[in-house]
Amino acid sequence: MIMRARTHSGRQRAGQESGAAAVEFAIIMPILFSLVFGIIGFGMIFAQQLSLGNGARQGSRFGVVDGHSCQDVVDETQNASETVNMSASDVDVTMKLGTSESSASPICANAATMSTDEPCETSADGDNLYVYAAYESPVTVPLLPMKGPTFHLQSVGVFRCEFTTAS
Repeated sequence: MIMRARTHSGRQRAGQESGAAAVEFAIIMPILFSLVFGIIGFGMIFAQQLSLGNGARQGSRFGVVDGHSCQDVVDETQNASETVNMSASDVDVTMKLGTSESSASPICANAATMSTDEPCETSADGDNLYVYAAYESPVTVPLLPMKGPTFHLQSVGVFRCEFTTAS
């Protein structure tokens, strides 16, 4: 009989503890899910920043070669920047030309001549082409109705113009 009493009392404890485990699980799961989805979200932002940097470098390298128009540079930068959860058309591309970033002047700003102007056609010896790529990256949080923060990602690619047509 003593054995039955112990078994019976052991069963009661196991039943009480399984309920406690369910409560602990319910308390810890929102924290765990937030942590996991936070890591995933910031990992995607990091991948987007890397891709944006690669796109800006690719666009500036593409732009210094003779025969490519400003529109070609914009298209190349956007296409090279496309990655997970980031559309190429949402990447904003601007360009500058000059010997240093602080003294560089904006170029290719006229939408009407974007397809005919070449970024380095008016460059002088020692001029660099600066291609800026920017993207607004929203953080999406699954299962939450609120909108997450937005990160402004930007990158610059720099290459020296390989040819000059200015005299």
